[in-house]
Amino acid sequence: MSDLPQPKKIAILGGGVGALTTAFEITNQPGWQSRYDITVYQMGWRLGGKGASGRNRTISNRIEEHGLHLWMGFYENAFDVIRQAYAYCKDNNLTPGTPFPTYKEAFAPMNFTAVAEEYPPGKYQLWPIFWPASSEMPGDPDSADAPRSFDPSTPWGYVTALVSWIRSEVDRVAKDHNILHGILADLCDDVLAVAASADHSAANVSAANTTVMHRLERFVFRFPPDPRSHSQDEIGTLLRAIDAILSEMRQAIEYLFAGDTELRHLFIIVETGLAIAKGMIADDVINQGFSVIEQYDFIEWLGRHGCTHASSPLTISMYDACFGYAHGDPKQRNMAAGSTLYGALRLIFTYRGALMWWMEAGMGDTIFTPIYKALAHRGVKFEFFHKVTRVNLSADGAAVASIDIDVQSVAKPALAGGYEPLFNVNGLLCWPNEPFYDQLVNGDALQDSRYSNRNLESWWNDLPVYAQRTLTQGADFDLVVMGISLGALPYICPDFAAADKSGRWARMIEGVQVVRTQAFQLWMNRTPAEMGWPYADQQAPVLCGFVEPYDTYAQMDHLIPRESWAAGECKQIAYFCNAAPDDPSAPDFSHHDYPAQQLDTATSAALDFLDTHAQTIWPGGVSGADLVGYSASQPNILASQFVRINIDPTEQYVLSVKNSTQYRISSGGAPFSNLYLAGDWTRVDVNLGCVEAAIQSGIMASYAITGAPDFLFGAFRQKLQLAPPQKG
Repeated sequence: MSDLPQPKKIAILGGGVGALTTAFEITNQPGWQSRYDITVYQMGWRLGGKGASGRNRTISNRIEEHGLHLWMGFYENAFDVIRQAYAYCKDNNLTPGTPFPTYKEAFAPMNFTAVAEEYPPGKYQLWPIFWPASSEMPGDPDSADAPRSFDPSTPWGYVTALVSWIRSEVDRVAKDHNILHGILADLCDDVLAVAASADHSAANVSAANTTVMHRLERFVFRFPPDPRSHSQDEIGTLLRAIDAILSEMRQAIEYLFAGDTELRHLFIIVETGLAIAKGMIADDVINQGFSVIEQYDFIEWLGRHGCTHASSPLTISMYDACFGYAHGDPKQRNMAAGSTLYGALRLIFTYRGALMWWMEAGMGDTIFTPIYKALAHRGVKFEFFHKVTRVNLSADGAAVASIDIDVQSVAKPALAGGYEPLFNVNGLLCWPNEPFYDQLVNGDALQDSRYSNRNLESWWNDLPVYAQRTLTQGADFDLVVMGISLGALPYICPDFAAADKSGRWARMIEGVQVVRTQAFQLWMNRTPAEMGWPYADQQAPVLCGFVEPYDTYAQMDHLIPRESWAAGECKQIAYFCNAAPDDPSAPDFSHHDYPAQQLDTATSAALDFLDTHAQTIWPGGVSGADLVGYSASQPNILASQFVRINIDPTEQYVLSVKNSTQYRISSGGAPFSNLYLAGDWTRVDVNLGCVEAAIQSGIMASYAITGAPDFLFGAFRQKLQLAPPQKG
């Protein structure tokens, strides 16, 4: 018998991006097989968690998503992981014939966004915003050393970047508005006279530019980079200057707002930006960091610092993008000021190449296929159709002792390689929107019409369990990675709160909230131009800030070639999504018809939205005749389209409400000795519900287990050293 130590067995529960990143980073390490034996346990037939997508094989292999998924241009860790996954697949010929040989082909830049502005009250108009582009790409180490105009490693660096950006926006508009240039040249001479002779070379501003915004910029650039050495007298002057600029500018040009949309938008930008700068200084974010303002809601915090347009299309769009509505109630906007502000500043000032990036196919196809193929090739094992029902602690409550699992199905014995989850669509390996029943021993039973809810991903399904299995510590696992999302933890970890005498687990479960979401997708037989979209000559957009119940819209026509439509059959694809209201009277999981009832509610809301508000996007509105597959015999015009409501515990979106971030537990900080956490609900650098947060969490889980990697990427691939993990 060998005296060599046996590899530690790691059970990874769930197949979302945080869980898979943990496996990816562990298996990145040379010789990992001698140290670890990794198995991923996944409910149902596909990976992806809240980011899973599926191809509808009966309708032109169309892509059906949980909702709208975009990658932001500051997602350095996310892009780095996916870059490596694509490179591994290419080097090992795991995806032959793919249209995406590297990650650069799998993404496309998006630098045109729009927000919907309710102006005048009761009427929505579109506010287009165009973002500067470059040849860079996040995750690319070859373009990470470009010179930067500010230092993103400190909050003060963002203050300087913010003031410079505001000045540039003012210059852009003022050149076409002589009256504005004159007003700004005369404002606040007494307040900023001290800055008139300041050295302005760092700001790269011509001495001929003497408007109040140029003087403010030069004044800000006088301050040393380290805010601890700032003079309190000059800080006081700066705060008074910002107040004076806002007050006098408001009085001078407010009368112009109604007649000039561009000036109205400019003032919203200036007021919001300067209120942020003022708040960061006044609340000492510049010294103590963004967490010091987490007790405030972001819009509430802006109002505290004099922003009269705190609830503007710009800020409301942030809430829409993050489903930032407690209990899914549009009247309960709630996003922590520190986390929201940090995310917004990272997005606006540290993106590379493009503000956002489209995935060139479904998220499952683009992201989870290469990660899955790489992990399987490396030797990670996958147990599909394994639904975790309970995680049990040891008698002393110190560690995970066993894991109860409902086995939903197993592959037929004739399949030597086990269940094969992928199939080929136009050269791309994709996940289907339902299992390959012909591969499963109980495939016929899973399709039996006697069962009212045959969805294996639904907690309300009434399908018979094929088998039950209990994993035990020492035999089946040594370490556990909890990659199942926060909403499910009260159900599968019911004893954790009582066992954790520190109270941290209970505070996390109670303090970090989740919300339902809903979405619908349209496949249309007319182009955006034919339907009157006013920016049809521009790049396809994302629109936020629109009216409820579907406040976010994306034009997704770039996916048409990735599906299997006949030539000219589909000319436009549109996605809509938003938060969905909680249901305090939701029944237990024995009420199998509940998901269908909720889907009917979401469909009714979508129909009402199209009837009432689609004209803002398509002036002629939408009728059944515009939709591919429509038949007059169908019960409603959306019967041929795709509507989804995410009500299951594992699918609910993790919020960043005020006074909650401190309750998040880090990946290595779970109060049980062999448990690690992975997901966007843990404590990371970007504490928002997003891919970047989940991938940061997976990296940190790998570090807590193995000691590597010992850093995260920050802005522009700056390395953020991770603190040594402290278990418990």
